[in-house]
Amino acid sequence: MNKKFSTLLCASLLFSSAFSAVNAANLTGAAVGANATAVAKLDKAALSGVYQLRVGTQVLVIEDGKYVLKNVNDGFDLQASLWCVQVTEEGQGKEPIYDFVNKATGEFLAISEEDVVGLQVGEKTKTNLSVGETFGGWAFSPEYKENLKGNMPLFTYQEADNVLLLVKGDNGGLKAKKVKASVARSESERVQFTLFDAGTYVLSAAEINAYLKDNKNVLNFNQDANADVNPFTTKAFVAKELKGGLAADHNFVYVTDKENENSYLKVDTAANGVGI
Repeated sequence: MNKKFSTLLCASLLFSSAFSAVNAANLTGAAVGANATAVAKLDKAALSGVYQLRVGTQVLVIEDGKYVLKNVNDGFDLQASLWCVQVTEEGQGKEPIYDFVNKATGEFLAISEEDVVGLQVGEKTKTNLSVGETFGGWAFSPEYKENLKGNMPLFTYQEADNVLLLVKGDNGGLKAKKVKASVARSESERVQFTLFDAGTYVLSAAEINAYLKDNKNVLNFNQDANADVNPFTTKAFVAKELKGGLAADHNFVYVTDKENENSYLKVDTAANGVGI
Protein backbone atom coordinates (compact mmCIF):
# COMPACT_ATOMS: atom_id res chain seq x y z
CA MET A 1 0.00 0.00 0.00
CA ASN A 2 3.08 2.20 -0.02
CA LYS A 3 3.17 3.64 -3.49
CA LYS A 4 3.52 6.73 -5.63
CA PHE A 5 0.40 7.62 -7.57
CA SER A 6 1.02 8.41 -11.21
CA THR A 7 -2.28 7.55 -12.86
CA LEU A 8 -5.82 8.46 -12.00
CA LEU A 9 -7.48 5.05 -11.89
CA CYS A 10 -10.95 6.46 -11.33
CA ALA A 11 -10.69 9.38 -13.72
CA SER A 12 -13.43 8.11 -16.00
CA LEU A 13 -15.79 7.64 -13.08
CA LEU A 14 -15.44 11.22 -11.98
CA PHE A 15 -17.14 12.43 -15.13
CA SER A 16 -19.70 9.69 -15.72
CA SER A 17 -22.25 10.47 -13.00
CA ALA A 18 -25.88 10.95 -13.89
CA PHE A 19 -27.39 14.44 -14.00
CA SER A 20 -27.60 15.05 -10.27
CA ALA A 21 -26.31 17.21 -7.47
CA VAL A 22 -22.79 15.84 -7.77
CA ASN A 23 -22.47 17.61 -11.10
CA ALA A 24 -23.77 21.01 -10.00
CA ALA A 25 -21.23 23.82 -9.82
CA ASN A 26 -20.54 25.38 -6.42
CA LEU A 27 -23.26 23.42 -4.64
CA THR A 28 -22.73 24.34 -0.98
CA GLY A 29 -24.79 24.38 2.16
CA ALA A 30 -26.67 21.23 1.13
CA ALA A 31 -24.40 18.63 2.63
CA VAL A 32 -27.12 16.28 3.84
CA GLY A 33 -28.85 14.40 1.06
CA ALA A 34 -32.29 12.95 1.68
CA ASN A 35 -32.32 9.22 2.48
CA ALA A 36 -28.52 8.91 2.63
CA THR A 37 -27.61 5.44 3.87
CA ALA A 38 -24.54 3.39 4.66
CA VAL A 39 -23.29 1.38 1.69
CA ALA A 40 -23.90 -2.34 2.21
CA LYS A 41 -21.76 -3.65 -0.64
CA LEU A 42 -19.45 -2.55 -3.43
CA ASP A 43 -20.33 -4.75 -6.35
CA LYS A 44 -19.39 -3.85 -9.92
CA ALA A 45 -22.34 -1.48 -10.31
CA ALA A 46 -21.73 0.27 -7.00
CA LEU A 47 -18.09 0.93 -7.87
CA SER A 48 -19.24 3.35 -10.58
CA GLY A 49 -20.70 5.71 -7.97
CA VAL A 50 -19.36 8.38 -5.65
CA TYR A 51 -19.66 8.28 -1.88
CA GLN A 52 -19.00 10.05 1.39
CA LEU A 53 -16.67 8.83 4.15
CA ARG A 54 -18.51 9.58 7.37
CA VAL A 55 -17.46 9.50 11.01
CA GLY A 56 -20.68 9.59 12.98
CA THR A 57 -22.29 12.92 12.03
CA GLN A 58 -19.13 14.18 10.34
CA VAL A 59 -17.97 13.77 6.73
CA LEU A 60 -14.45 13.77 5.28
CA VAL A 61 -13.84 16.77 3.01
CA ILE A 62 -10.84 18.25 1.20
CA GLU A 63 -10.75 21.92 2.11
CA ASP A 64 -7.89 24.30 1.30
CA GLY A 65 -5.65 21.35 0.50
CA LYS A 66 -6.24 19.61 3.85
CA TYR A 67 -8.33 16.70 5.08
CA VAL A 68 -11.10 18.01 7.32
CA LEU A 69 -14.00 16.38 9.15
CA LYS A 70 -17.07 18.61 8.77
CA ASN A 71 -20.42 18.27 10.48
CA VAL A 72 -22.98 17.04 7.95
CA ASN A 73 -25.12 20.11 8.68
CA ASP A 74 -22.28 22.54 7.96
CA GLY A 75 -22.04 24.35 4.65
CA PHE A 76 -19.24 23.03 2.43
CA ASP A 77 -18.55 22.15 -1.17
CA LEU A 78 -20.54 18.97 -1.75
CA GLN A 79 -18.18 17.72 -4.46
CA ALA A 80 -15.24 17.99 -2.03
CA SER A 81 -17.03 15.46 0.20
CA LEU A 82 -17.56 12.90 -2.56
CA TRP A 83 -15.14 10.06 -3.27
CA CYS A 84 -14.80 7.53 -6.07
CA VAL A 85 -13.76 4.10 -4.73
CA GLN A 86 -11.29 1.75 -6.42
CA VAL A 87 -10.74 -1.71 -4.92
CA THR A 88 -7.70 -3.87 -5.70
CA GLU A 89 -7.36 -7.53 -4.75
CA GLU A 90 -3.89 -9.02 -4.45
CA GLY A 91 -5.11 -12.50 -3.57
CA GLN A 92 -3.13 -15.01 -1.48
CA GLY A 93 -5.34 -14.30 1.55
CA LYS A 94 -4.50 -10.59 1.61
CA GLU A 95 -7.16 -8.01 2.39
CA PRO A 96 -8.46 -5.77 -0.40
CA ILE A 97 -6.82 -2.39 -0.95
CA TYR A 98 -9.05 0.69 -1.19
CA ASP A 99 -8.20 3.88 -3.08
CA PHE A 100 -10.39 6.96 -2.69
CA VAL A 101 -10.38 9.73 -5.31
CA ASN A 102 -11.94 13.09 -4.49
CA LYS A 103 -14.67 14.32 -6.84
CA ALA A 104 -13.78 18.02 -6.53
CA THR A 105 -10.00 17.80 -6.85
CA GLY A 106 -9.28 14.47 -8.58
CA GLU A 107 -6.72 13.72 -5.84
CA PHE A 108 -6.20 10.43 -4.06
CA LEU A 109 -6.59 10.10 -0.31
CA ALA A 110 -2.90 9.83 0.53
CA ILE A 111 -0.16 11.02 2.89
CA SER A 112 3.07 12.77 1.91
CA GLU A 113 6.52 11.48 2.82
CA GLU A 114 7.36 14.86 4.42
CA ASP A 115 4.59 14.44 6.97
CA VAL A 116 5.93 11.16 8.34
CA VAL A 117 9.72 11.51 8.11
CA GLY A 118 11.24 10.39 11.41
CA LEU A 119 7.90 9.27 12.84
CA GLN A 120 8.40 6.58 15.47
CA VAL A 121 5.92 3.88 16.46
CA GLY A 122 3.34 5.45 18.78
CA GLU A 123 3.92 8.99 17.52
CA LYS A 124 1.51 11.18 15.57
CA THR A 125 2.34 13.71 12.88
CA LYS A 126 2.88 17.15 14.39
CA THR A 127 0.44 18.93 12.10
CA ASN A 128 -2.86 18.09 10.46
CA LEU A 129 -2.51 16.20 7.19
CA SER A 130 -2.48 17.99 3.87
CA VAL A 131 -3.32 16.15 0.65
CA GLY A 132 -0.31 13.99 -0.19
CA GLU A 133 0.74 11.35 -2.69
CA THR A 134 3.32 8.97 -1.19
CA PHE A 135 1.39 6.67 1.15
CA GLY A 136 -2.05 5.54 0.01
CA GLY A 137 -4.00 2.43 -0.79
CA TRP A 138 -5.91 1.77 2.41
CA ALA A 139 -6.97 -1.15 4.56
CA PHE A 140 -10.66 -0.68 5.31
CA SER A 141 -13.34 -3.38 5.29
CA PRO A 142 -12.03 -6.97 4.95
CA GLU A 143 -15.08 -7.70 2.74
CA TYR A 144 -16.75 -5.50 0.15
CA LYS A 145 -18.66 -7.43 -2.54
CA GLU A 146 -21.50 -8.55 -0.28
CA ASN A 147 -20.81 -7.23 3.22
CA LEU A 148 -19.01 -3.90 3.36
CA LYS A 149 -18.36 -3.18 7.02
CA GLY A 150 -18.81 0.22 8.64
CA ASN A 151 -17.10 1.93 11.59
CA MET A 152 -13.74 0.78 10.31
CA PRO A 153 -10.34 2.50 10.62
CA LEU A 154 -8.29 3.56 7.61
CA PHE A 155 -4.59 2.70 7.62
CA THR A 156 -1.86 2.30 5.01
CA TYR A 157 1.42 0.40 5.24
CA GLN A 158 4.61 2.42 5.64
CA GLU A 159 6.81 -0.58 6.39
CA ALA A 160 6.33 -4.34 6.55
CA ASP A 161 4.88 -4.35 10.07
CA ASN A 162 4.12 -0.66 10.64
CA VAL A 163 1.16 1.33 9.33
CA LEU A 164 0.00 4.92 9.25
CA LEU A 165 -3.38 5.11 10.96
CA LEU A 166 -5.78 8.04 10.54
CA VAL A 167 -6.58 9.67 13.87
CA LYS A 168 -8.29 12.93 14.82
CA GLY A 169 -6.14 16.04 14.68
CA ASP A 170 -6.73 19.64 15.69
CA ASN A 171 -9.86 21.68 14.86
CA GLY A 172 -11.48 18.99 12.75
CA GLY A 173 -8.32 17.94 10.95
CA LEU A 174 -6.74 14.50 10.66
CA LYS A 175 -3.32 13.27 11.70
CA ALA A 176 -1.45 10.04 11.04
CA LYS A 177 -0.23 7.82 13.87
CA LYS A 178 2.43 5.20 13.30
CA VAL A 179 1.37 1.91 14.91
CA LYS A 180 2.01 -1.79 14.57
CA ALA A 181 -0.20 -3.35 11.91
CA SER A 182 -1.42 -5.93 14.41
CA VAL A 183 -3.08 -3.29 16.61
CA ALA A 184 -4.36 -0.85 13.97
CA ARG A 185 -7.98 -1.98 14.24
CA SER A 186 -8.01 -1.79 18.04
CA GLU A 187 -5.91 1.36 18.55
CA SER A 188 -7.87 3.65 20.90
CA GLU A 189 -7.27 6.81 18.83
CA ARG A 190 -8.42 5.35 15.52
CA VAL A 191 -11.03 7.22 13.50
CA GLN A 192 -13.81 4.86 12.43
CA PHE A 193 -15.21 5.53 8.96
CA THR A 194 -18.40 4.34 7.28
CA LEU A 195 -19.00 4.62 3.53
CA PHE A 196 -22.29 6.42 2.75
CA ASP A 197 -24.09 7.21 -0.44
CA ALA A 198 -24.66 10.95 -0.72
CA GLY A 199 -28.45 10.75 -0.82
CA THR A 200 -30.79 12.73 -3.03
CA TYR A 201 -30.61 16.48 -3.63
CA VAL A 202 -33.18 18.87 -5.04
CA LEU A 203 -31.50 21.39 -7.33
CA SER A 204 -32.64 24.93 -7.91
CA ALA A 205 -32.94 26.28 -11.46
CA ALA A 206 -29.73 28.26 -10.88
CA GLU A 207 -27.84 25.10 -9.91
CA ILE A 208 -29.19 23.19 -12.90
CA ASN A 209 -28.18 26.00 -15.24
CA ALA A 210 -24.69 26.17 -13.71
CA TYR A 211 -24.26 22.53 -14.70
CA LEU A 212 -25.77 23.03 -18.14
CA LYS A 213 -23.51 25.98 -18.90
CA ASP A 214 -20.47 23.73 -18.58
CA ASN A 215 -22.08 21.23 -20.94
CA LYS A 216 -23.22 23.70 -23.63
CA ASN A 217 -26.76 23.60 -22.24
CA VAL A 218 -27.49 20.06 -23.37
CA LEU A 219 -27.56 16.64 -21.74
CA ASN A 220 -26.17 13.46 -23.23
CA PHE A 221 -27.63 10.04 -22.50
CA ASN A 222 -26.30 6.51 -22.65
CA GLN A 223 -28.07 4.98 -24.42
CA ASP A 224 -29.63 7.88 -26.29
CA ALA A 225 -32.95 7.57 -28.14
CA ASN A 226 -32.33 5.61 -31.34
CA ALA A 227 -35.62 6.49 -33.05
CA ASP A 228 -37.20 9.69 -31.77
CA VAL A 229 -35.37 12.99 -31.57
CA ASN A 230 -34.13 13.68 -28.06
CA PRO A 231 -34.81 17.38 -27.35
CA PHE A 232 -32.32 17.42 -24.47
CA THR A 233 -29.40 16.65 -26.75
CA THR A 234 -30.43 18.37 -29.98
CA LYS A 235 -31.36 21.83 -28.64
CA ALA A 236 -30.00 24.03 -25.89
CA PHE A 237 -32.40 24.50 -23.00
CA VAL A 238 -32.54 26.21 -19.62
CA ALA A 239 -34.35 25.76 -16.31
CA LYS A 240 -36.64 28.42 -14.83
CA GLU A 241 -37.95 28.67 -11.27
CA LEU A 242 -41.67 28.45 -10.65
CA LYS A 243 -43.31 31.74 -9.79
CA GLY A 244 -45.46 32.63 -6.81
CA GLY A 245 -46.59 30.11 -4.23
CA LEU A 246 -45.85 27.09 -6.41
CA ALA A 247 -42.09 27.51 -5.93
CA ALA A 248 -42.32 26.92 -2.18
CA ASP A 249 -44.46 23.79 -2.46
CA HIS A 250 -43.09 21.92 -5.45
CA ASN A 251 -39.65 20.45 -6.12
CA PHE A 252 -39.65 21.01 -9.88
CA VAL A 253 -38.75 23.70 -12.38
CA TYR A 254 -39.79 24.79 -15.87
CA VAL A 255 -37.60 23.53 -18.72
CA THR A 256 -37.64 25.85 -21.71
CA ASP A 257 -36.01 26.30 -25.07
CA LYS A 258 -32.96 28.50 -24.53
CA GLU A 259 -33.76 30.54 -27.63
CA ASN A 260 -37.49 30.81 -26.92
CA GLU A 261 -38.35 30.98 -23.23
CA ASN A 262 -42.06 30.57 -24.00
CA SER A 263 -41.46 27.18 -25.60
CA TYR A 264 -41.75 24.68 -22.75
CA LEU A 265 -40.54 21.12 -22.86
CA LYS A 266 -42.96 18.46 -21.65
CA VAL A 267 -41.42 15.19 -20.49
CA ASP A 268 -43.75 12.19 -20.48
CA THR A 269 -42.17 9.33 -18.52
CA ALA A 270 -45.14 6.96 -18.62
CA ALA A 271 -43.43 4.90 -21.32
CA ASN A 272 -40.45 4.08 -19.13
CA GLY A 273 -42.35 1.36 -17.30
CA VAL A 274 -42.12 3.24 -14.02
CA GLY A 275 -44.37 6.18 -14.73
CA ILE A 276 -42.74 8.78 -12.48
